[in-house]
Amino acid sequence: MLTKSLLFPVTRQDKALSQAYFNKTESPKPKAAKEVEPKKLSADEIQHYVDILLEASKPVESVDLTKQILLKKFPKQD
Repeated sequence: MLTKSLLFPVTRQDKALSQAYFNKTESPKPKAAKEVEPKKLSADEIQHYVDILLEASKPVESVDLTKQILLKKFPKQD
């Protein structure tokens, strides 16, 4: 695949491409995003999220216990 050098153009076409690339006008900047008001949560919604976090923070069964359960269901085969 032939690559074109825009920094050091050789042919007339490369020079035109180089000029078009380096003489670009500044693109318009997007308008500033609107400020979003924070959503107010009711006490019930807050309690719901707290309950979810508490449920997620409970200790889980250890890997050893899981391994024991799997070994009971599927004993090792030699």
